[in-house]
Amino acid sequence: MNTTPDAPAGIGDWLQRLPEPARRALPVAIGLVVLFAAWIASRGRTADAVLPLNRDVLPAAALAHLHERGLRDARLDEHGNLRAPADRLVEARRWLAELDSSASTWADEWEKSNSQLGQFSGNRERDAAREITRAKMIGRLLRQMPGILQADVIWDEEEAAGWRQPQKTRCTVYLRPRPGSEITPDVAQAVRQAVAGSKKNLAPGDIVVMDLDRMRSFGAVPAGVDESRRILAERQTADIQRDIESALRPVKGVRVSVAVSWRPPLAEEPLVSLSPVAHGGPNQRMSLVSNRLSPAAEFDLDELDAHSPRFDITVSAPEDEAERWAVEHEADDDDSSESDSENGVIQASFRRRDAGRSGRTPASTAAAIRRTVESVMGRYNRESVPAAIAVHLAPTTKTSKAVLADLPAPATIDPFFFLGGALGACLLGAWVLSRAFQRSVPALEDAAPGSAEWQTAAAWTGIPESVALAPETPPPTGCSHDALEFEDLIQLSDDAWRTLFPECPPDVWSCALRGASQQLRRAALNGLEEPERAALTQALDAGASPRLGDIEAAQQRILLSARLLLSDA
Repeated sequence: MNTTPDAPAGIGDWLQRLPEPARRALPVAIGLVVLFAAWIASRGRTADAVLPLNRDVLPAAALAHLHERGLRDARLDEHGNLRAPADRLVEARRWLAELDSSASTWADEWEKSNSQLGQFSGNRERDAAREITRAKMIGRLLRQMPGILQADVIWDEEEAAGWRQPQKTRCTVYLRPRPGSEITPDVAQAVRQAVAGSKKNLAPGDIVVMDLDRMRSFGAVPAGVDESRRILAERQTADIQRDIESALRPVKGVRVSVAVSWRPPLAEEPLVSLSPVAHGGPNQRMSLVSNRLSPAAEFDLDELDAHSPRFDITVSAPEDEAERWAVEHEADDDDSSESDSENGVIQASFRRRDAGRSGRTPASTAAAIRRTVESVMGRYNRESVPAAIAVHLAPTTKTSKAVLADLPAPATIDPFFFLGGALGACLLGAWVLSRAFQRSVPALEDAAPGSAEWQTAAAWTGIPESVALAPETPPPTGCSHDALEFEDLIQLSDDAWRTLFPECPPDVWSCALRGASQQLRRAALNGLEEPERAALTQALDAGASPRLGDIEAAQQRILLSARLLLSDA
């Protein structure tokens, strides 16, 4: 016969089967799991929302204004729409409203700055506030230019050099272009003109534009350069850049920058020589005569005092694209060394090679690009245009634009959702803890002490059956009713129940009847009168689930009283 007990059906019985350390650690583990699930669920993705703009506001100006306000997550998508995180949409709209109104003008900014000053503020404080506002306003306007990410303006006023001489101001403008853009000489000249008109005693020639991305400065045009030569140099700069870009058009991602620098005119050099003085006679004296040598023999007289332009050419391209282009259009060294004596143009021939057998190095790739630029510059040999050529090959990146466009937005945690998850974890852990330590014995309600059901319940709960009796319980008397069991009390009459009930307190009866069968419990309630029946019912309803040892001790105490009662009878 299979004596293995059946598994309990409730979760409370399953928890009670676990060892006590496992039951104590189970609520903590469940709480951690619930908290982790709440944390994962609360990590919502911040969706970007499109911000509507007025027709008078440029997207670049709006983006620069939002970045100035601290909203660094704002960006422009591939369609030119301004996007911002959805959780900061209200702030972004409020800041964009400042651009729609006239709050971003110089007059309003000056008025706002003056309103922050007190009535006891002196002229020095007002001048300082005005200069701070001027610098902020110029930087904001420069950041609204296309391709400008950061703009800072720093100037310093020098004292007058002499009597009735005006003060002189020197200025440096630091610009950082956006990715994919660059600071060209035209942009630098436009910045000089704009900044010079915003500050008194500041001339365009005293402004230096610094490119923070390429660490290159754009100086002003020297005073000795006339307008016609400056315009001619600017036109040549545009033509050279356009021709080089056309020659390198197959190279994807190539950027060509052509800057013009003015070399100072050649100065005359003094030459000290000894020449004889004609006094006659054998004793002729030698005197020092200083002559000035002039480069007039090599240049025209009109070009002596004029600045000569020099073009600085910078070519930047991805290394992989430049190598692919160089493999497909590699110049022949023999043909590239020959030039046409009639027009001075370097004739370069190209031949196609297998890209898989190239084995090129970055130096050879840069040399191929440099030869192409030299061939383009050969068209300007008639004008004797000097040039400095620099080639920069950027390392290949493994992240494509498509991958960058699909990057998820930064995750945020909803505090209310996470707090609700933590509260639910605490409640669930408390419920599991209460169920784990609840000593309910449903099988003892219909089982007699010592029976198979009783032993099954004791085995599932892990409580030993042999529990010592209460200290106040006397030993058995050894009368003929020693073999009386607790379930045998069901045969007592109503008078016997009324006589036996006062022998023990109601809580002892409640503890003993919790381990008895339903028939014995009904027999006890039916045999008592109303006051005792109400007390027993209240004790059964109010009492907590006792341990098996307490149930057995209570039943033994009642059995002792019953044996004494039956012996007297």
